[in-house]
Amino acid sequence: MEEVSPSQLRATPRRRRQPAAPARRLQLPVVGRGAVSRHLEGIGELTDIDACWRLVYDACGHIQYLARVGLEDPQRAEASVRRYLVSCLVCKAERW
Repeated sequence: MEEVSPSQLRATPRRRRQPAAPARRLQLPVVGRGAVSRHLEGIGELTDIDACWRLVYDACGHIQYLARVGLEDPQRAEASVRRYLVSCLVCKAERW
């Protein structure tokens, strides 16, 4: 095995680190002109956006987006919110 002197180590060119890729911003849907909005008593505002449902909680202002799969009908979306999302999931996670 060959011995390497310190001067030989310094002579090797250093690689430059490539800059990190720019962060990608999450594209959230914007409420369109034809959006249907419903106020759920004691919970918040449920708005139909083309791609999904948006729930804005009255108590804290946090926003929850819901997939439309299985919730195409406004009554089903409302029933699902009343059953599973009565309280804000973000606030619940902060309390843990």
